[in-house]
Amino acid sequence: MTKNIFLLALFTSGVLLSLIACKKKESLLGKEIYDESMLLDANGIDTFSIVASTEYVDSTITANARLALLGSYVDPVFGKVSAGFYTQLRLAANNPDFGDIATIVIDSVVLGMEYRDQYGLGNYQQDFAVFRVTEDLSADSLYQNNSTSEVGLVNLIETGFESFIPDVKKPHFEGTDTVASPPQLRLRLKNSFGQELINSSTSGNMLNNETFLSYFKGLHVVTQNANITGLNGAVYSLDLLDSDSKLTIYYKQGDVLKTFNLIINSNAVRYNKVIYDDSNTKLSDLISNSALGSKEFYTQSGNARAVVRFPGVQNLNNKTVIHRATLYLPYQYFNGDDRYPSERIFVYNKRADGDGIWGLALNSGVLVPVTFPFVPQFSRYQVDVTSFIQGLVKQDPDYTNPELIIIGARTNDNVERIIFNGIESDNKYRPKLIITYTEF
Repeated sequence: MTKNIFLLALFTSGVLLSLIACKKKESLLGKEIYDESMLLDANGIDTFSIVASTEYVDSTITANARLALLGSYVDPVFGKVSAGFYTQLRLAANNPDFGDIATIVIDSVVLGMEYRDQYGLGNYQQDFAVFRVTEDLSADSLYQNNSTSEVGLVNLIETGFESFIPDVKKPHFEGTDTVASPPQLRLRLKNSFGQELINSSTSGNMLNNETFLSYFKGLHVVTQNANITGLNGAVYSLDLLDSDSKLTIYYKQGDVLKTFNLIINSNAVRYNKVIYDDSNTKLSDLISNSALGSKEFYTQSGNARAVVRFPGVQNLNNKTVIHRATLYLPYQYFNGDDRYPSERIFVYNKRADGDGIWGLALNSGVLVPVTFPFVPQFSRYQVDVTSFIQGLVKQDPDYTNPELIIIGARTNDNVERIIFNGIESDNKYRPKLIITYTEF
């Protein structure tokens, strides 16, 4: 469902405009126009307005993300998040030889996927389901987090193995091996499904990957946690491209124990599907009452993004040289919280005519995208907006829209969210902009 509601939260912030001396001050933009020997003493403005908002994101491309997302959890601010994925399985080798198939006895079928992380408390039983994809997954399609592919109705998970509490720290053991393998989320599938796959080799369906994918188009893996409540659950990140992530059929042939693997590699088409339900949450409250944005505003991968505006900057003299402009964005997080903020944020500017999205830095005269890491000791992001502010002041045609859009740097394979402090936050640190400049 397209979300096109715009959240507006107004707040004002004191901005520190540092006085600078006239001798050899760094000028990141405008140096090619103004001789530093001509710079005058800096002028200052006591207060400066900042306008913040949050807006929904229509969709996010998740095609061929390395990490698959699986699980659901309830966020105290953003509501329920549910994630699953679609993926092809591929032959490790063409035309496998199973010998006399009539002598094969299936022991078990396991879809194993390497854990990489969890988002949420992770203390809740998840109800898993695996369905067979019934339409071709196309390498040319830009699948998004709200895309859907047709699947069958039969849950392929073995009866009695649908529900358990995932454990991202517990190693698993392969057969009688005494050496523990890295933690995996392992789904036990029906033996009949494994037998069907092996039997298909007699019909030429395993001659190569082209014939196999025509016969078996892939799997859809989801959770069905309809009654999850409180702050329970988690969304798990799974590395499908790890060599140990695969579907394994364990079987006996005579007295010999054997395995057959179907793999997920970089050629396998895959994508994440994520559903966000923010009804009756702080996010939906902010939609209804924009004044709440003075306390906090948000960004959430695949669902919402923060917008920060500086309307008063354009009132500066267009001959002003901006030496440095830094935006500080404090966020809410305590050590050990499983709902951690994004490690880096992507900050960009969009032209007022909507014709393009532009970066914040110049590289050989070309605007390029930039990401900014969080600063954990200060619980904030620190964003260099020098080029952006200078462009606004100079009325550069690329910077006609005095707003910045803020999202997590990775949006296709996580559900990370950030709660930013607003200008009237009860927390110690609040957003601010520090500008060092000289005005003629």
